[in-house]
Amino acid sequence: MNSIDAGKIKQKKRMAVEETKLIKRGGLRVYVNPVSLDARGEPGVFYSRRECGPYYRWSFEDKSVRWRSSRVNPNALTLKAFCVASWTAVPHALQARLDEHYPE
Repeated sequence: MNSIDAGKIKQKKRMAVEETKLIKRGGLRVYVNPVSLDARGEPGVFYSRRECGPYYRWSFEDKSVRWRSSRVNPNALTLKAFCVASWTAVPHALQARLDEHYPE
C-alpha cells in the first residue's frame, strides 16, 4: 500500500466515524469498529442499539444482496472499541433496514 492509499483510508475513517455526532432517531445509535474497516477504509459491519435495548450486528449478505441482522450478546463485544457512526456513513440500504427494524 502506498502513502496515497494510506491517506485515503485515513480520510475515509475520519468521514465514517464521527465520535461526537450521535444519531438521534428515537434513541437509535449506530456503531462501527474502526479496527475492522475493509480494504477501501469503509465499515462492512455495523452495530445498532436503541436506548437500553439489545445490540444488533448488521452485515451485508452477498448471496441475498441484503443487510442481515443478528442479536449480539454485549458480553461478547468489545464496546470500548466502538465509535458512533455518522448517519451519512451508513449505506442507504442499511438505513432503510434500520427504519424497518426500529419503527418509530
